[in-house]
Amino acid sequence: MRVRKNFDAPVRSVVATSKPRTGEQSANIDIGPNATRTTKINLEKWLGKGIDPWVWATVGQLRVLHESGTRSPATLILYSENGMRSFFRFLIDRNITIQPDELNDKVIADYVGWLKAQPGTKTINQGSKYAQAKTVLVELQGRGIAGGTRQSFPRNPFPGSQSTIVGEKSLSVGERTRVADALRKDIVAFHKGTFGVSESHGLVVHILALALRTGLNPSSMLELGRDCLKPHPLMPNMMLLQAFKRRGNGTHLKGLRFSESRANPTSIPMDGVGLLSLILKRTEKLVVDAPAHYKDRVWLHQKEGGLGIGEVTAIKSDALILKTQAFIQRHDLRADDGTPLRLNLSR
Repeated sequence: MRVRKNFDAPVRSVVATSKPRTGEQSANIDIGPNATRTTKINLEKWLGKGIDPWVWATVGQLRVLHESGTRSPATLILYSENGMRSFFRFLIDRNITIQPDELNDKVIADYVGWLKAQPGTKTINQGSKYAQAKTVLVELQGRGIAGGTRQSFPRNPFPGSQSTIVGEKSLSVGERTRVADALRKDIVAFHKGTFGVSESHGLVVHILALALRTGLNPSSMLELGRDCLKPHPLMPNMMLLQAFKRRGNGTHLKGLRFSESRANPTSIPMDGVGLLSLILKRTEKLVVDAPAHYKDRVWLHQKEGGLGIGEVTAIKSDALILKTQAFIQRHDLRADDGTPLRLNLSR
C-alpha cells in the first residue's frame, strides 16, 4: 500500500552531554497521551550517580525521536526502561566514568559480557536489552555525541535469542473460523443491546474484528483518527483506512471492502467499513466531552470504574490485552491442540 512520507517533521530538541541552559531542562520526557498509560519517561533517577553526561545525551536523543514521530511512545519507553536502563546499570556497576565520546569497542564488549553475567536473565531478555540500548547509542554516534561506530557493536552477541522467542503463528483455518464466529456473536449482541458486558469490552471486540481484516499493529489501531475512512480512488465498493505509521513518519493506507448488507438498514454489517462506521456513529456523542488529546480517537468510551468514573477516555494497550483475554475466556476459545487460544493483533 502507498505510504505518504512527511519530510517536514519538526525536530527541536538539542542532544548534548550536559543539562540544557535554555528550553526544556528536565530529565523527564513528556510523550503525551498514547496507547500506553505512561505519559512521561523519567530519567531523573539516574542523575547524580556519576553518569550525568550519558543521562543528558539520552534525554536529548529520546526527545528528538519523540518529536520526529518516527518511534511510537511504547518503543521509546522500551528504549529507556529496558535498553538504556541496563546500559546505565552497567556503567554504575562497573564504575565506568568515561564520557560518551570515549565509547569504544572494549566498553561495548564489556557491556555484552555484563549482560550475559546477569543472574536469572534469559537470552531473549539479554538480546532485547542489547538491541534497544544499541539503537540509542548508534543514534548518538550518528550525531557525533558517542564514540565508536556501528561496527563497534558485535553483530550477534546473543546467538539463539531470536529463536528463543516463541513466534505467533498465523491462526489456522479452524482457529480463525472459531474466532470469527465468536466475534460475530458479540458484535450482533453489542448492537442489539444484549451484550451483557461493558462498552469497552465491546469496543475491543470490534478492534479484534478489524484487525482480522487489516493486520494493523496495536499502536496504529488504537490511534486511528475519526477521519480514517477515505474514498478509494479506483474501487467504488471499497474505502481506504488511513492509519499513522511511526517508522517513516507517514500514513499507511489499507483497502476495506463494503458489504452488500450495508444496503439493508436492519442488518449488522460485518465488513470493515461497516463495523468502523457503526463505532464512529456510536462514539460521536462522546467527542464533545473527550479531553483534547482524545477528541480525534475512534475508540472512545466512558470510564467504567475507579478514579474519574464517567469521564471520556480511549482504549489503551493494557485494556486491549486484558479484554482480549476476557473475549477468549467468554467464548472458551481453543487452539487446534485444545489449549486456550493465544490471540493478539499480530495473528
